[in-house]
Amino acid sequence: MHTWNPKKLLEEGANLLAPALAGHGFVFRHVSSGKGSGGDYAEGRMEALPRAIELHFRNTLGLVRFHYGSSSVAHEPYMKHLGVADRCEYPGYSEDPMNGFRHLAHDIQAFGSDFFGSAEKLIAASKTEVEEEAARAQQWHISSSGDPRARLMAREAFRCGDYPNTVRLLTNLQFPGELSSSELKLLSIARKRMSEQ
Repeated sequence: MHTWNPKKLLEEGANLLAPALAGHGFVFRHVSSGKGSGGDYAEGRMEALPRAIELHFRNTLGLVRFHYGSSSVAHEPYMKHLGVADRCEYPGYSEDPMNGFRHLAHDIQAFGSDFFGSAEKLIAASKTEVEEEAARAQQWHISSSGDPRARLMAREAFRCGDYPNTVRLLTNLQFPGELSSSELKLLSIARKRMSEQ
């Protein structure tokens, strides 16, 4: 049974990773530990610069990020980019907090050639992850901006023949570039019908 000390457990977990990283010069570095809103935590890195593996531990091994220089990517999208996600053992969801490290060690040994080599796929996966996160953030901003409701109201106004309100609603959006081709056509028709009135 393990004493519940995330910093100590993270160090034990780093020792479990060491064989998978052998021969590449990796050393463990404790980054931080403390008590957060979710309880005690610890963060560390296995480093052989410019490569590093970022490790976050709370009740079990959580976030894992692979770094190469200024590029970094989380474990899951990296493994998907490598085409091996269906063969990964990490995270594994075990009751034993050390099994996450054992599962990660398996994945590093089995699929680490890019990480230990040119890291070309890591860099590409990092770019994809950044682009996807930016798209998610953009969608969140759009959905919380009021634009979706204004677009619905504009379609209803058009249906009711209220062309000035249709134009007003569709031209005052925060994200006008998100208008669909049918909404752009609706706007064009509403403007035309306004000019005919």
